[in-house]
Amino acid sequence: MQPEEYRTMFEVEETLWWYRGLRRIVFLFLRPYLRSGQKLRILDAGCGTGILLTHLSSLGQTWGFDYAEEALSFCRQRGLKNIRQASITAIPFAAESFDLVTCLDVLSCQAVEDDELALREIYRVLRRGGLAIINLAAHRFLYSSHDRATRTARRYSRREVQQKAKRAGFSVLRLSYWNFFPFPAVAVTRLLRKGATERTTSDLRLPHPLLNSFLDRIVALEALLLRYIDLPLGSSIIGVLRKED
Repeated sequence: MQPEEYRTMFEVEETLWWYRGLRRIVFLFLRPYLRSGQKLRILDAGCGTGILLTHLSSLGQTWGFDYAEEALSFCRQRGLKNIRQASITAIPFAAESFDLVTCLDVLSCQAVEDDELALREIYRVLRRGGLAIINLAAHRFLYSSHDRATRTARRYSRREVQQKAKRAGFSVLRLSYWNFFPFPAVAVTRLLRKGATERTTSDLRLPHPLLNSFLDRIVALEALLLRYIDLPLGSSIIGVLRKED
C-alpha cells in the first residue's frame, strides 16, 4: 500500500461502511466456532493500522505484525503494544502459538510474492484445532486503479481460494463472497476506471454521511443473510479455515 494510504485508512476505518461491514462479518463467521468464555491467543497477520486488534481484544490476548513501518506507527497511536514489523511469509512466532489468526486483505498484496507460502506460515503458527479468518479481493476483472493504489497484486475466485487453503493443509469450514448488494455499482465503477493509469489514490474515503449510513445498513443486511447462506457473488471473499487436530 502506498504510504499515504495508511493515514487515510487510520482516519476512516472506524466509521467507513466497508470496514464496519468486514468486522461485522468476521465476528459473525467466528461465533459458531468459539466456546463460551474461551480466551484466545490471537494474531492479526498484516494488522495495518490496528483497528481490528482493538476489536479482537474482547476475545483474548492479541498480537500483530505488519510489513510496513508506516502502519505500525498508527498502531502505536492506538496504544497497541504487542506488534512487530515482519513479513507474512516469515511470521516471527513459534509453531502452534495461536488459537486464531486473522489475515484481512494481505495475501493479495504485491509484497506477498508467494501467497501459498503465507498460508503455510499461518498454518504453522496455529495450534491444532486453531482457526484462521482470511479476507481477499475477488474477481480478476475488477482489477483497477484502486488496486494499484493499494498495491493489490491479485484478485481471487472462491474455487482458487479453496484450492490454495487445502494445499496449505487447512480444512475449509466456510467460504463466501460478500459485498453482494453493492457489487453492481462497484463493478461498473471499477470497470470505468480500469484504464485510468494516472489515478493513484484508492477508494478509501468517507462518502456523504447519509450514503455511508445507507451502505452500512446494506452490508448489515448481508450479514443477516450470511447467518444462513453463502453468497454467490461479491467484490470480496471471506473464509474460515481450521488446522485439524
